[in-house]
Amino acid sequence: MNTKSYSNLPKTVIDAMREFSDGDCVLVEKKLDTANNKALNCHYNVEKQVKEFGGKVINGWLLSRSSTLINNNLYYWTFHSLWQTDDNKIYDITTDKHNARDFSTFWFDKDRKINLQDGVSYNDIVIFENKSIVSRYSGICEDVINAGKVFWTLTTMDRIRSTDSYNGEYRFIRSEFPNNSKLLLEKYNLAIVEGRLKRMDGSDGVHPNCLFEFSLNARIN
Repeated sequence: MNTKSYSNLPKTVIDAMREFSDGDCVLVEKKLDTANNKALNCHYNVEKQVKEFGGKVINGWLLSRSSTLINNNLYYWTFHSLWQTDDNKIYDITTDKHNARDFSTFWFDKDRKINLQDGVSYNDIVIFENKSIVSRYSGICEDVINAGKVFWTLTTMDRIRSTDSYNGEYRFIRSEFPNNSKLLLEKYNLAIVEGRLKRMDGSDGVHPNCLFEFSLNARIN
């Protein structure tokens, strides 16, 4: 295997990730010389790559290498797909303008898998390394934050959800997944009408949990 073990993370972050996911952290070689490398499209990129060239999908968590986040003791991970070739080499084939490095920092997840048949993925996660960064976010985020623990998060990081009470599943609202639109309507009385989100009872606002559970902007990565 061509990956490299990576342990240059704070102990609190390693412990939190190991509790959350039964896997290890590695550096994965980037391989962008394929037509299936569209940015923000990792799950579909790898699915197509496997269909065309064989191999299999590897799922886990891609660490954001943003210096702004890491220098402020925030470790932000996105559910991600890698390509494993038939000879067991693993590559990150998806373009990422925020990561110009030759390697991606990736944490394997043996339990969670992308489901492109039903259009189900997972939310992003974040770890607040220590109490100092917790205190800075406690006035912004509506939820209780603890250091050294994995939380589901929105990209705005103004709301988090516990991994103890919520499984993090995130459903794509796309034409190929009509059942997800049905669930959105049943649970939150919301529908996409002429390209816009609409409450079918005529009221305003969206329950914050809806933003965790459904991809209202058709996000696919």
